[in-house]
Amino acid sequence: MNTTTEEPKVCPKCKSPYWNTPRKSEKNDNEGAGKRRNKASFGVAEKCGYKYEGKFREDSFSEHFNNFRNTLVYSKLKSEYKEK
Repeated sequence: MNTTTEEPKVCPKCKSPYWNTPRKSEKNDNEGAGKRRNKASFGVAEKCGYKYEGKFREDSFSEHFNNFRNTLVYSKLKSEYKEK
């Protein structure tokens, strides 16, 4: 009888093949992580005609993510606004 202590390929409970794969660290990719977290927000502003003006770098601290956050600034001029 072969009794090797080989790690299973899938999770015994949920059967996920990724159960023992380490998650990607957001600490090395703060800017990219922020873009991924707020992708829908960027889309809404741009879809409504707002223009990207710039970025306030590391202007606030997030206790939830335990890091400094950037704030992106969008604007629309009065001359660009059209009532529907």
